Amino acid sequence: MVAGLVVVGLAMTTAACGSDSEDRAAEVFNPCDLLDATALANAVDSSVVVDLGNSNAPRCTLVPSEDGKAVLDINYMSWTNLPDAWESMDAPKLTYTSPAIGDAARIVVQTGKDVLGVTGVVESNGKVFMVNALDPKPYAVRDLGAAVRMAMVQLADGAASIAPTPSPSS
Repeated sequence: MVAGLVVVGLAMTTAACGSDSEDRAAEVFNPCDLLDATALANAVDSSVVVDLGNSNAPRCTLVPSEDGKAVLDINYMSWTNLPDAWESMDAPKLTYTSPAIGDAARIVVQTGKDVLGVTGVVESNGKVFMVNALDPKPYAVRDLGAAVRMAMVQLADGAASIAPTPSPSS
C-alpha cells in the first residue's frame, strides 16, 4: 500500500516547505544542485524536466516528459540522526532496507494496485534527504529502486563536499 510511503514522506517533509521571504529563499540550498538529472532520467527510462520551483517556493522534482513514466521528488532538511528521527515517526512499522549510503539510509518500497512507490531517505553532512518516486503501471520495481538509490548516492556524495547550509525549515 502506497499510503504508508506517503506518511513517511509527509512526516519527513513537513519542515521542508518553502520560505515566505524572498531573501531567505535565495539562501536556501537546492538538492537538485547535487543530482545528475540525465543519469536519473536514463535510470527511469524517460526524459525529464527539472522543476526547481521559484525563489518563494524552491523545489527539486524530476517530472517525466511523457505520460505514464516515473516522477522523482527530492526534499531535505537540516537534521542529524536519521535512526532517531525514523523511530520518532513510527516509520519502523514499515518494511525497509538500510543500504550503506551516507551516514544512515532507509529505503521503503510499496506497490499499489496501479502505482509503485519508493522512498529513500539518506543522512549526510547534517542534512537528511528524501527521494520520493512514483511510477504508474506498468512499473519496474528494480529500475525505480535503482533510480532512488542512485539519487541517494549522488545526494550523500554531494552533501559530503559542501558546507552545512540552512534548510527551508530553519
